[in-house]
Amino acid sequence: MLLPVTNAMAAITQINEHEFEVTDHRVTIPAGSAGSAVVGGGKFQPAEARGSYLSEVLLKTNRTLDSNNFVIVTFDNGVENVHRSEPGEPNVFAIASGLLNNPSKGITVKLTSDGSRERWVEIVGFKTIDSLPPGGGGPDPGGGGTNPGGGSNDGTPVNHNYFYKPWDDVYRLDFWGQPSSTNTIKLIFTSSTGTVYDREWPASDVGGTLYLTCRGTYSVSYLDASGNQVGYIKDLDTSSITNNVCTSYPEPNPINDLNARVINNGCTVDPNNPPKIVWDPIGSQYEVYRDGQLIDTVSGTEFPGDVPGSYTIIAKDSNGNTIGQSDVNMQFVTDNGGGADNGADEICACIESLRPVLEEIRENTQQIHQDLLVTNDKLDVINGTLGQILNQITPERTYNVPSVPQSPDLYKPPTIGSGKFEDNTQYFTDPGSVDAPPPMPVAPEPKQWTDQDGNVMQQDAVIQKEPTMTKDQSMNRDPLMQRDPKMSIDPVSSRDQPLQKDPSLQVQTDSYPLRWKSSDYKP
Repeated sequence: MLLPVTNAMAAITQINEHEFEVTDHRVTIPAGSAGSAVVGGGKFQPAEARGSYLSEVLLKTNRTLDSNNFVIVTFDNGVENVHRSEPGEPNVFAIASGLLNNPSKGITVKLTSDGSRERWVEIVGFKTIDSLPPGGGGPDPGGGGTNPGGGSNDGTPVNHNYFYKPWDDVYRLDFWGQPSSTNTIKLIFTSSTGTVYDREWPASDVGGTLYLTCRGTYSVSYLDASGNQVGYIKDLDTSSITNNVCTSYPEPNPINDLNARVINNGCTVDPNNPPKIVWDPIGSQYEVYRDGQLIDTVSGTEFPGDVPGSYTIIAKDSNGNTIGQSDVNMQFVTDNGGGADNGADEICACIESLRPVLEEIRENTQQIHQDLLVTNDKLDVINGTLGQILNQITPERTYNVPSVPQSPDLYKPPTIGSGKFEDNTQYFTDPGSVDAPPPMPVAPEPKQWTDQDGNVMQQDAVIQKEPTMTKDQSMNRDPLMQRDPKMSIDPVSSRDQPLQKDPSLQVQTDSYPLRWKSSDYKP
């Protein structure tokens, strides 16, 4: 079922100063409508950008993709990518075009939904390249630059396992135990013509699995923060690939449609309780592969993982159709000598290194415990001896203590007499009259008194008595404020009467006789 496209945007995001026209930008499949819908485009604007090529397309969906709800991205060079695990918005994910194998100038995005909920996918931008690197249409493992070196033997070799997956026509590379100082991982590819390409990623962006889709030779370099190679993997031949699409890319997490995970019960493999792989029940049967070889078909959702290797679980429906797969690297759990990316082996090694110390502490404390028991026994003996001594020095005969003697009455001196005591002793005698002393000489007053600095000192003014303070007048309480009378609404103004036009003036003519003399006038 092909559903109509919903155009939700008016302009595409510009990247690298080029704009790529698309017919629409978002395709929506409503809830209850299972099927597929397509959005796409095919040329660059403006005219001066027509020599550009697509490097990546940037997409966003409203919900996490899964095995029943997925996106297929097809470039006009034939490269096709299927995506079933990307998270929904606000996350944006990029799809490489494999442009050097066959330059692409077009894109088609197909959304498939089971109809359980509304889903949409939107093209939010593109990454472009103006011209092809040297080598023209040779294969490229992901869009990197050239590197004539092609890798070296500096550092230590990194544990790895790689094999061909015929059902996907790709090579899977699992690695583990890379040097702890690794900061960057570089993938180096050499084509059959000798052209070398490379691509680098931060080590934190690359998990323990890479998928290789170019036919040729790969190497991997592990670089520290200074760019020095501290580890390497060399000479990975990928000649079994039949469809040379060259879209190699790192997977921070391996393909995991089935939510497969490893359950381990300790730091070392216990033969009686080995680790196992478990996954969600999404199919009727599950094919189990190890290192690319089918080893079993089960109907349950777990499988023992006591044999080291790279496992793949492929889910089949009741009709035998593939509906999902998961890749699991059991080297992380079962290979105790190679180290693990999850740090469990380092923790176990630390515990093992402490075991002799703990044993020594136990032995030392055990001797101290025995010494303390002996000391306690000796203290019990001493305590018994002291008890016997105490019994020996305790008197068995009762002695009567005499009572306290009574003191006699206080001594009373004899009577020394009675009557009033009088003191007749003369202590001072009157010498009589004596002459008065002569007067004190008159001390002349200086004309001016000066201080130690020679400044003339002025006599202080006579201190006047301050006037008697009077009590302030008692403050009176303000009169109680009265509320203003309520305001009334002004009467509505009435319209003046229209002005009336004055009546026309009338001309009145009177005739009066002419009088020349006053006598002729008669009132």
